[in-house]
Amino acid sequence: MNYILLLVTVLLIQLNVIAQTSDKRVFLETSKKANHYYVNLHETDALVFEMETFLHGPEMGYAIRNIDTLIRQSDGAYTGRQMKIIKKKDALYLIRESKKKKEMPLVNVADSASANAHLNNSYYLERYLEMSKEINNAFPLWNGSWDRFSTWQSLDNKEINYRAFRTFADERIKLMKDSIVEEQNRCAVLMNYLIQNITTINYTALRDSVAKLLVNDSSTYKLVYQLQPSAYFQKVIYQVAKEHPEFFFRLAEEYTSKDQYYIFNSIGAHDKDVLAKLKLVEGHDKIKKAFFKDIKFRKRMPFVAVGLALAECVGLVLLFVAIF
Repeated sequence: MNYILLLVTVLLIQLNVIAQTSDKRVFLETSKKANHYYVNLHETDALVFEMETFLHGPEMGYAIRNIDTLIRQSDGAYTGRQMKIIKKKDALYLIRESKKKKEMPLVNVADSASANAHLNNSYYLERYLEMSKEINNAFPLWNGSWDRFSTWQSLDNKEINYRAFRTFADERIKLMKDSIVEEQNRCAVLMNYLIQNITTINYTALRDSVAKLLVNDSSTYKLVYQLQPSAYFQKVIYQVAKEHPEFFFRLAEEYTSKDQYYIFNSIGAHDKDVLAKLKLVEGHDKIKKAFFKDIKFRKRMPFVAVGLALAECVGLVLLFVAIF
């Protein structure tokens, strides 16, 4: 699989060189950053990309709101479904045909690397999100759409020609999808087996099997994602607490504090039936104390959050009164 990635990268570099040297297209953009457009102009046609930005936490993402293909007319103008390019006194203008007709001057792209990065970012994020939705429909316990920005940041060819990048992105996402599906199949089969046999399985077999849900076997998956305990792991742990309460604490005792966090959080803070069973377990005093302390903390968290919000509001009011 790594060999395939290497081969795709080499082909991609060749495509990028060809695209930059043999194509007679002109890369243009609107001069204003608001309602920004990129235009790839050719002798017979043009592609117009209407761009938009969005925030995902601290990350800035780009999206292509619309792509319009324009065909050159006999008078030299380019016309598409919604857009038009005309020439006035040796200057090109992009016209958006709508209720409020808008005419925007076009200039040569000042930073082609940055422009390509914007187009590539929008394409990659869209394709990744499509992949995530498709996988999530098949495996509801998996959701990696949040990880699309970190996988984008891991790329070292963000600024290459956008057409060459699409070839690379399609192949990379296909490899990721195959790897993720392989991993989800493995986890789903193991989870279903453990849940179906939870009442008869012995502790050693349970412990060794559950440990396999804490790691990802696929090498490509490891390259792309940070390893985190899966929802499959937590679902099995919940069934362990329900059917073998003592095994729950024995497992927690064998894991580090980091993985104990995922074990504890497999149980809802208000799940009275399971919590009652866990309280009846004899022994394991230290881990039981830590677990129920965590439950108590999670029960209080909503009230703490409301209290902090109210305190902040009161503080703002008092500050306003003091000023005015």
